Amino acid sequence: MLDDPLQTFFFRATWISVIAWGFGYVLAGRWPDTRAAVLAAGGAGKLAYFGACLALFMSGRGSPMLLAAGVFDVVVAAFFVYV
Repeated sequence: MLDDPLQTFFFRATWISVIAWGFGYVLAGRWPDTRAAVLAAGGAGKLAYFGACLALFMSGRGSPMLLAAGVFDVVVAAFFVYV
């Protein structure tokens, strides 16, 4: 599946990032004083991801499912603002 070493690196790095952010969200839920900084950084990342998804979709290289994932991240970012 991932024969290219660069693809393998980015795949692994993405999962490490997902796990690290998951821990960050758990800690933010446990200690409300840290919540604002973690959610602001997470929301900014989600908006950047949406921008990348939209750019790929508009160029014809991204699927409607990828765009839907980006839109879902905008919804999550809006929830972060609400919380």
